Amino acid sequence: MNMMKIAKYPVPFVLKNAEMEEIVTGYQKKRESIIINLTPHDVKLLCDGKEHVFLKSGTIARVSSKSEFSHSVNGLPVHKTIYGEVENLPEPQEGVIYIVALLVAQVLAGTRTDIICPDTGPDSAVRDDKGLIAGVKRFMIP
Repeated sequence: MNMMKIAKYPVPFVLKNAEMEEIVTGYQKKRESIIINLTPHDVKLLCDGKEHVFLKSGTIARVSSKSEFSHSVNGLPVHKTIYGEVENLPEPQEGVIYIVALLVAQVLAGTRTDIICPDTGPDSAVRDDKGLIAGVKRFMIP
């Protein structure tokens, strides 16, 4: 199994740490990007016969939201969700790509080129015998 090693430093400070600067510099010399997982789960990418695991960083990029009553259907409440700002997403940094949840990527669509999300669509998601997603075949952008 090919495990991408990403230190678990608080992401907003990740490049201020000398060890991470060295890792990023090494990737840049190879013309590879460092990939930091800002989701609450480890992400497993299954492609080209290899398994790549991107460990959760400990920082989660999220979209703020609030729920408001919309109307009732047969006396049952229906609410709508109002989305706000993206939280806990570092500023763009050269050579760094962030894995985020689909909702975060959708809110930021067209504004950032440094974000990707797991493609959990039916032709990419790999499911276990219980129907749960075990990994994905690719990343996507919205």
